[in-house]
Amino acid sequence: MTMMIDGILLKELLNAGKRWLEVNYPTVDQLNVFPVPDGDTGKNMVLTLRNAYKAIAENSSANAAQIARLFSQGAVMGSRGNSGTILSQILVGFAEALHDRSSFELHEMANAFSQAAHKAYQGVQNPVEGTILTVIKSVADHAQTIDTKQLNLEGFLSELVTVSKQAVERTPEQLPILKEAGVVDSGGTGLMYVLEGMLKAVRGEDIPEQTIEIDETEQPSFADLQALANEQYNYDVQFIIQGSGLSVERIKADIEQMGDSGVIVGDDTLVKVHIHVDDPSQPIGYGVQLGTLDDVVIENMQLQYQRLLAAQQAYQKAQGLTLREVDAGQIAVIAVAAGHGMAQILGDSGAAAIIEGGQTNNPSVDDILRAAASTGTDKIIVLPNNKNIILAAQQAARYTTEFEIEVVDSVSFPQGASAMLGYNANGDLATIADDMRDFMTDVTTIEITNAIRNVELGGAAVKDGQWLALVDGKISAAEDNLMSILATVFATLSTDDYEVLDIYTGEDASAQDAAEVMAWCAQQFDHLDVRLLAGSQPHYPYIIGLI
Repeated sequence: MTMMIDGILLKELLNAGKRWLEVNYPTVDQLNVFPVPDGDTGKNMVLTLRNAYKAIAENSSANAAQIARLFSQGAVMGSRGNSGTILSQILVGFAEALHDRSSFELHEMANAFSQAAHKAYQGVQNPVEGTILTVIKSVADHAQTIDTKQLNLEGFLSELVTVSKQAVERTPEQLPILKEAGVVDSGGTGLMYVLEGMLKAVRGEDIPEQTIEIDETEQPSFADLQALANEQYNYDVQFIIQGSGLSVERIKADIEQMGDSGVIVGDDTLVKVHIHVDDPSQPIGYGVQLGTLDDVVIENMQLQYQRLLAAQQAYQKAQGLTLREVDAGQIAVIAVAAGHGMAQILGDSGAAAIIEGGQTNNPSVDDILRAAASTGTDKIIVLPNNKNIILAAQQAARYTTEFEIEVVDSVSFPQGASAMLGYNANGDLATIADDMRDFMTDVTTIEITNAIRNVELGGAAVKDGQWLALVDGKISAAEDNLMSILATVFATLSTDDYEVLDIYTGEDASAQDAAEVMAWCAQQFDHLDVRLLAGSQPHYPYIIGLI
C-alpha cells in the first residue's frame, strides 16, 4: 500500500520521538557501565533533540526535505556527548537521503535509515559494536527487508521498534564490558525510545509530559551570531498594515525590492511585514501610504551582533577567571572545565575561553562555537578534557567555516592541564596542537569517587557506597576507607618516571580528608613535587594527575 509522509507528519513523528525520550531519559542515564553518579547519555540525547526541534518548532512547511534538513542542522549544533553527537549524524544521514523529496514513501524511509546508519559510522573514527551504531544498523538493515507495499506506517515502525529492542538486548554479547556490568547499551536504548515515540504518535497514544526538568541555559546560538555578523543590511524592520483592499502580492513585490529576508503575509485587511533594509524609512513610509501601522519594531542588527558578542565575552569574564587575551591571527585555547578551580588553573595557564562542563554536563557544538567567537581570533585549539566531549568538539571543527579548529583530544583534566605546557599563541596551528598532544602523552589520571551500586567489574568486586578508584578510565580498586584505596591503587603503579603529583579536590572533599591525602602522598613520594589544588569538580572528590 502507498503511504506518503510529508513535512507535517514528519514533524509530528520527530516531536513524538523527542517527547518519549524526555519521559524515559532517566532510565537511559542509569544504564551506566561504571557504578558512579555521572550517567548522562539520556540527558545528552534529549538536549540534542530539543535543540533540533527548536529549528522546526515554528515551521509549518509540508516539505519533508526542509523539515528533515532543519531538524538535522539543529541536532548538529545542539549535539552533546558521544551518543548525542552520533544521534545528530543519524539525523543528518536521514535528511541527506530526503534532500529533494517534498514527501516520501515507506521504501524511501527505509533508504533514509540506511543512509542514517552509514553517516553515523562515518562520523566515528573507531566504530564500536554493541553501541547505538549497532542498533541503527540493525534497524536500517531490517528496514530494507520489509515489503513496504504490504504495510502502513504503523506496521513499518512497529517492526523497527521490535528490531531496535532486540538489538539493544544483544549489546551485552557484543560489548563485553556491558555484560560484565550487567547493563545494555545506553545510547542504543535512547534511540529505541525515539523510535518507540514515533510509533506511539502513529497509534494516537498519549505521551505524558516529562516528569524531570533538565537545566538549560538559554543563550543566543552561534547561528544567530553568525547570521548577524554576515548580514549585509543594518536594520530589521517589522510592522503590521491595517486597511482595506490591501494586495498582499503587490505589497510583497514592492517591499522585497527594498532589502532581503522579506516575509510578507496577510489578507486584504491586515498584512504583516518583515524585511532587512539599510533605510527603515522606506518600508515604513510605503506602509503608511496604504493604511494604519501597528506593532512597529526596528532593530539595528549590527549593534545587536556587537551586543551578543559582548555578552558572550562578558560571560567568560563574569566567572571571575584570568583569561588569555589573544589578537586576531593568534591561537586561542578553549578548554572545558568541570569546576571553578579547574577553570582558574586553565585560565592561569593561558586559556582564552572556558566552557563549563564535564561529566553530566557535556557542552554542545553550539557552546564550543560561541566560545570560539568570544576569543576574537579564528585559530582555535579545543581541550575537551573528557572522553565524552571529544566527538562534539570534532563535530564543531567539521561544521564551521568561521574558524580553523584543532581538537587536542584530552580525556581528563590532568591531561588538559599538562597539554597547556605546550601552548604558544604564536606559530602554526597544527604544530602547536601537536606540541600540546606531546605534553599529555604520558600523563596518568586517577579518579576517586563513591560507588552507587554493587557490581563486579574489571576484576574488582564493588559495593554500593565504597570508595572507588579509576586509573585512566578503568576501575582499579574499591575499598571501604579513603586512605586504603590510595594505598591499593599506588601499589599497582610505578611513579619512577613522573615528576609531579597533582591532587585536585572536588566540591565534596572535606578539608580534613584532603589534608590527610596530601600528607600521605608527600610522605610516600618524596621524589615527586606533590601539590594540593582546589578543582571544585562534582562527582569525584579527588582527581590525581601524575605528570
